[in-house]
Amino acid sequence: MPKGALIFIAVVHLFCSQLLGQVKCCSRHSLSLYINDKARQIHYAELSIVVNGRKIMGKVAGNTCTFPLIDSTEDFNLEINLNHLKFSAGPYKAWFLNNGSDLILGKLRKTNNLLSVAKYNGMTPDDPNWNAYSKRFIIVNHSYTIDLDKPDQVKKLRFLILTPYSKGDGVYILTQKVLYKK
Repeated sequence: MPKGALIFIAVVHLFCSQLLGQVKCCSRHSLSLYINDKARQIHYAELSIVVNGRKIMGKVAGNTCTFPLIDSTEDFNLEINLNHLKFSAGPYKAWFLNNGSDLILGKLRKTNNLLSVAKYNGMTPDDPNWNAYSKRFIIVNHSYTIDLDKPDQVKKLRFLILTPYSKGDGVYILTQKVLYKK
């Protein structure tokens, strides 16, 4: 084969491998589990998304999960099961999935041990925003807050924090499901 043809094939091969290497096919998500505000090791994980009624299973490896990219105009619902703690939420915008994210699933039974934002800041009932901040509690390594109207009556609380990887303001979505005592 002529030397020029070999050089041409090598250049085309290099160009194509560079081009294909930059094509993103899936999104990567980190997984965390908190029970009563303490991190737990994940022994069992099953995640799926639902897009237009079609269920797509995620591929779990350790504390990460990957999903195929979805059309940017579509919304999706998320179904998550970590150590048999199940949670479903949505709809979310496609960029939340396509960019990758941190997914934190948690369960609280002991809400009386939680620190309120009001107490953390040394507020008293006479302070102007006491009512709002006394119902906001710090969770997950003092990184997030959750609002509870009647914290003393909570029997069980499950939450999902979805933090998409993005440039900018560090947006996150917290979805909670509360079961109150009767």
